[in-house]
Amino acid sequence: MRPLWLVGFRPFFPLACAQAVVTPLLWVLMLSGGVHPPAWLQPQQWHAHELFYGFGLAVLGGFLLTATKNWVQDRGHHGRTLQVLVGAWLLERVAMWWGGEWPAWLRWGALNVYGAALISLVLWTLVRGRKRDSYRDNFLFVVALPVFLAARALLLSPTHFIEGRDVTLALFRLAFLVMLERTLTQFMKAAFQVVLPRVAVLDVSIKALALSLLAAPWLPPPLRATLEVT
Repeated sequence: MRPLWLVGFRPFFPLACAQAVVTPLLWVLMLSGGVHPPAWLQPQQWHAHELFYGFGLAVLGGFLLTATKNWVQDRGHHGRTLQVLVGAWLLERVAMWWGGEWPAWLRWGALNVYGAALISLVLWTLVRGRKRDSYRDNFLFVVALPVFLAARALLLSPTHFIEGRDVTLALFRLAFLVMLERTLTQFMKAAFQVVLPRVAVLDVSIKALALSLLAAPWLPPPLRATLEVT
């Protein structure tokens, strides 16, 4: 088996790097009139989607496919599974640009196959190996990861773009917060021999606050502002 397909971050981190180069260039060309955006989307929708669900979900997917197998002491998804996931991610990029001319069922299928497959694989790993996992915050991934699919639908809706953007941002905030909690203490101990103290009440409060912000678009403005500042 080629080294590229042994673990999740190897194909997806380079794809994220490529996306990080291509998307800003296309965005500048759109703003300058050199390139026309996809006819079925507003420019802001295309830009936000490719930032979050192109670049962001490639980074998040590569990390979770790699980290979850270590968290539960499992071989993890590799080989042909990763190849299919990469193909689905590339199909999504094609659908974002030319999918407006496709039948609706084909367009939405192409836009969701990577996210749905990634989420299913990650959750399967975490749920199947939960007894070997020393952390007990897997329920946050179980709750939050499927919401990405609903948030994408809102983001690509002509009338709910703002809600989709805000929910997506909250989802990434929550995911990276949990990932940081699970990796920072190990990194500090291994790299600097520093043991970070853990305060359970503080940890739970921070994650609960991040979880509550998934509902931010529908909260009263004063409450939302208070939560975001906190």
